[in-house]
Amino acid sequence: MTRALVAGAYAILGGALAWTRLYGLDRSYWHDEIVTVADFVRAGPREILAGPYIPNNHELFSLLAWMTSSVVGESEVALRLWSVLPFFAGVALVSAWVHVRVSPLSGVLVLFLATVSPLLLDLSRQARGYGLAFFAMSVLVVAALEAARSGRTWAIVAACAAGIVGTGTLPIFGVAFVATTAALLSEASLRRRVNVGLGASVLAIATWYAPHVDNLVRSSRQEYGAHIADRWFATAPIDQILIPAFAWTEGVAAIPSLVWIPVVISTLLLMASSPRRRDRASAFVRV
Repeated sequence: MTRALVAGAYAILGGALAWTRLYGLDRSYWHDEIVTVADFVRAGPREILAGPYIPNNHELFSLLAWMTSSVVGESEVALRLWSVLPFFAGVALVSAWVHVRVSPLSGVLVLFLATVSPLLLDLSRQARGYGLAFFAMSVLVVAALEAARSGRTWAIVAACAAGIVGTGTLPIFGVAFVATTAALLSEASLRRRVNVGLGASVLAIATWYAPHVDNLVRSSRQEYGAHIADRWFATAPIDQILIPAFAWTEGVAAIPSLVWIPVVISTLLLMASSPRRRDRASAFVRV
């Protein structure tokens, strides 16, 4: 009976996830998608990899989109699938891993949250690199947890490959990649292999972004073209990550304020209550 209920929940939520992401993919591009397609995808590899950098230039996504449009022609559906399909793969991977390693109910919960999150609903359907980055983050976290659990080399290689893919799409992904793999250094048996993989990955990423070093530094100091005040650095995990995840859809977002602190604290307490935090390496990876 329990298995039937779990299977039914997966089927219903999986159908809802697919429908909400695939419906309306042929609609016209919106502003940020237009910038990506017009300024980079149509311009080709030289402009994508070595032209002026702006935050809308999700380089790896733009390169894949250019290759796709060169073969099948430019299409809203075809380009958006480079976000939607990796997103599906990321959700499936995390749900399956949690189902096996934690519990079936937890796997269903992961699928539910991925389906109803307004932020993921908004970003995963865009002809930009967010779905690709979501997949890379899914692989990174699962591979890092498997490396901490089993010590297998393949898991370290998968984590490093995901770090390169994710950072090649969104430069800020590199922060999460380095922090996640660095957490594995707390395990002496993994230290040498992680150092080798992390060093090789950072070198590959640095080579990829070498033409854009100056612009990347300048872009990191602004939000939507406005300078970020230094005093808000400490609140960035709240107003740049957690609040949008709770209250962002189709460009409408709640204004960061102190009233959100109880929600954030409650979320952190829920995370801290997980029995998985008792393992040092796994706890650091999750954070």
